[in-house]
Amino acid sequence: MKIQLRPRDWLIVIIPTVLTLLVAIGILLFNREMMEFKIEKAAKQYYAGMPYDIPTGAKLLRNGEGKTGLSYNGNTKEMDSLPIYFDEEDLIVLPEDMIYNNPRQKTEKYMPYFSQVSKDENTFKAIRGGSSILLDMGFIYDGEDFYLFLEPIIITLNGKEYELSAFSYASAVYEDTVMLFDYETKTFLVIEQAADEVIAKSVSEDYQISLLSDTLIFYDDTRALLVAQPSILEKIFNEE
Repeated sequence: MKIQLRPRDWLIVIIPTVLTLLVAIGILLFNREMMEFKIEKAAKQYYAGMPYDIPTGAKLLRNGEGKTGLSYNGNTKEMDSLPIYFDEEDLIVLPEDMIYNNPRQKTEKYMPYFSQVSKDENTFKAIRGGSSILLDMGFIYDGEDFYLFLEPIIITLNGKEYELSAFSYASAVYEDTVMLFDYETKTFLVIEQAADEVIAKSVSEDYQISLLSDTLIFYDDTRALLVAQPSILEKIFNEE
């Protein structure tokens, strides 16, 4: 005995299948979109006292091994944690996985590669895909030796103080080099054979960071070692 499906019965069978297929296609497209980021405006990286132009039309590509490369005209070079700063707006894109740390709330969040951060006076916003979230100052950290500050900061080393504006960065390696980049003036300071201690202090003095030991020091002198692996933390975005 043959069972014939009425048109309504066919709809009951087909609609869930079509919806499942559309969801799968959406996930594939999202994953593909998140594997590349096109640089559509003039941009730069700042390293060791020099600005390096990022060509318009270049692409950041994420490979299956979790590495990011910059591709342009058939050539690809591996990227590191240094942000790409856009020339005409207060906006950066982060080539690698990072950690957003809010010391005043004692929270750390995972910021995946290709996250963007915009600055509008004293307001910062993180953006990725269709998601965005306001950031309450603090800093962004790569889990190793790079710090991007979302507020004015004072760096102390070798008995001297250096003031950095918001959106500036510091990179410090023990018994090696300290690099300071000031966003407002676009100036650089490279210090070879730096001191055994490099401290970043908030202007309000309610927290400090030991950049060489990657330790957060709170106003009451309690301390917390910073997380070294971004992906073990909760994501800052609700993407899936």
